[in-house]
Amino acid sequence: MVKPDNYVMLLGWMRTELNLKGNELNLYAIIYGFTQDGETEFSGSIRYMQEWLGAESKQTVFNTLDKLIKKRAGSKTHRGCKWHQAQLLSGGSEG
Repeated sequence: MVKPDNYVMLLGWMRTELNLKGNELNLYAIIYGFTQDGETEFSGSIRYMQEWLGAESKQTVFNTLDKLIKKRAGSKTHRGCKWHQAQLLSGGSEG
């Protein structure tokens, strides 16, 4: 559940190096926020990501994750952002 004091930080390199925008940018920033220490892997639920994106359906999250994976922004470690595709696509735990 997104709480009033939760936040997401967008960093310039997410736009300039990864060329992300819209839901892709926001979702990557959410994941990065949990994994920026380079050791922790994101395991947030699809519902958590859906709530942050303001998405009407889980399919929006799945489509956005798929786009990130195809862009290879999510299929590898980049600037400490680590996550497992299978874990995300299966739902993970609450983030």
